[in-house]
Amino acid sequence: HVCCAFLHQASKKLAGRTFNQPAWDASKDERGLVTRGQLLDPRALDKARVLGDVSRFGAGELAEAPKDLLADQEFMERAIAIDPGSLPYASLELRRDNRDFVRVACSENGGSLRDAAEPLRDDKEVVLTAVSQNGRAIEHASARLKDDLEVALVAVSKCGSALQHCGDSARADKDVVGTAVADDREALRFADPSMRADFEVVRAALVQHGSSLADASPALRQDRATVLAALRRNGDALKYAPPAFRADRELVLVAVTNSGPALRYASRVLRADPEVVAIASERDPWVKIYAAPHLRLPLSKAG
Repeated sequence: HVCCAFLHQASKKLAGRTFNQPAWDASKDERGLVTRGQLLDPRALDKARVLGDVSRFGAGELAEAPKDLLADQEFMERAIAIDPGSLPYASLELRRDNRDFVRVACSENGGSLRDAAEPLRDDKEVVLTAVSQNGRAIEHASARLKDDLEVALVAVSKCGSALQHCGDSARADKDVVGTAVADDREALRFADPSMRADFEVVRAALVQHGSSLADASPALRQDRATVLAALRRNGDALKYAPPAFRADRELVLVAVTNSGPALRYASRVLRADPEVVAIASERDPWVKIYAAPHLRLPLSKAG
């Protein structure tokens, strides 16, 4: 009874007391409570939630995002900054019509050009933005811009192997090809035949790696000076030399001095030459297995 009396008195006091309420301008729900939507814009919540998912799990989370977000330029630019792979999820309107949006995407990831609409892949400024970030992006440029020497030069200076995606005119341009082979030893194989027969271009490739001799024109592979330049860089380039040069003692000595295993590509006569075999085995004792039988040692005693 004492407890009940106490609670009754307390309730009477509380009933007569007023409390300050927040001055919300918005209406309240049926319970008189402020709704969550009045505390924070639902769209902002959606953006934060989806961007958080992209950050944690990757661009694939955009597959389930509301369509209105995928058409929101600001939101999609933020998503691309988090994961450049977000561009394919942008609305078609953004990718097709919004040039500024695509340029932002390509500046983050040149490969995003792949997902741009065709008119934008024929836009020189957009394509230059893409290849400046990733030379290989030229693969996704229009045929016209693949042959644009300025675009091609920027692309191969960023990545020599991008030459394979350039147009015919660009692959026959000495500046473009020279820049490409200076960056990537394998770029020569993608050059126009006229460039693979150009002594200066081939020499520039050989400076990077002697194996580029394989991609030189047949005429240059028959040129002793060209073969010598290749062997000085990489003895194993002897593999790509014609038979006459594999039997050239001076050339073979240069080759095995740089790479013992090049002995395997020497002529039969030179593989029986004691000095040639000795120099090669100094580099690698195991290469004696390529020597003439009378110069071989049991592998257990090699070296």
